[in-house]
Amino acid sequence: MMMLRPMIKTCFMLVSFLLTLAGILLTTIGGIILFNTELIDGHLAPLMKLLGSGSGTGADVWSLYRITAISFMAFGMVLFVLGVIGCLIATCPAQKALVVHMSLTAVLAFAHVTSVALIFTMNIQAEIADTLRSNLVGHYQGEEATDEYSVAWNYAFVEFHCCSADTYADFLVTVQWERPPVDGANTTHVIPVTCCKLPGKWPDYGEPSDMNCTLTPTSENSYIDHPCWKELNWYLWYYGLLMAGCCVGSLALEGVGIAVAVWASMDLRSRQLKIMIEKRGFVDPNVPDPNARDDDEFGDDSYVNQGQL
Repeated sequence: MMMLRPMIKTCFMLVSFLLTLAGILLTTIGGIILFNTELIDGHLAPLMKLLGSGSGTGADVWSLYRITAISFMAFGMVLFVLGVIGCLIATCPAQKALVVHMSLTAVLAFAHVTSVALIFTMNIQAEIADTLRSNLVGHYQGEEATDEYSVAWNYAFVEFHCCSADTYADFLVTVQWERPPVDGANTTHVIPVTCCKLPGKWPDYGEPSDMNCTLTPTSENSYIDHPCWKELNWYLWYYGLLMAGCCVGSLALEGVGIAVAVWASMDLRSRQLKIMIEKRGFVDPNVPDPNARDDDEFGDDSYVNQGQL
């Protein structure tokens, strides 16, 4: 069996090993986004389903991120398998196996290009503020409510240190939040307690240090200067850029893998042709035969023979 040259084999093994690691990384990131964030299967999911991605697909943000996370897991598994196969090919090279490996890597690279394009064409900011404000005004029921939208909003207030969708004045026009009156006073709460600066995390966020923050909210005792649409937008872009960066890194690695595979295939092919030529006993006409006579030195045999006749 013909082996690869040592330098080519080393490069191919290294790239295949890196592809294997990249596959593990992509699968892990896809799993984290799908199962361990509030985007897909958590408190924020109801709000994410309201937001259009703006990418021309007609999908909402929740669906797009879910599909992307599942794709990451699938891409990672395929990349892991390609890396393992690449290591085996480097050990026992075969021309057809190299071609199949290059083809599959090229298809995966194209899929990564598509994923990056889809992520960067999202235009969430164009509608996120109006959509979230409309939901808050129409569905928020207070910090003690248990419906999915109220829980999503209260979670966002506590965890993202924000208040309301756009401005805290949105609470003044909410349809379903019956703002409780203050004992002994002819006034009601302006913001929910979850908008105050709290000592803990969701759901055990504790009591605010300033008990009057729901009545007279300021930037010192609450997060009224931090609208949630901005915080959620940055949250979405964080995961979007994380996925795009992983795709770009994998794409670069796949490009190097294809280049090394082409190099190995060409070298293997040239050596196979050389061995085939040697086996068939082909003689290169440009290489002089050391056993042949030089006619200039010994004369023309046909002339000599004619003279003898």
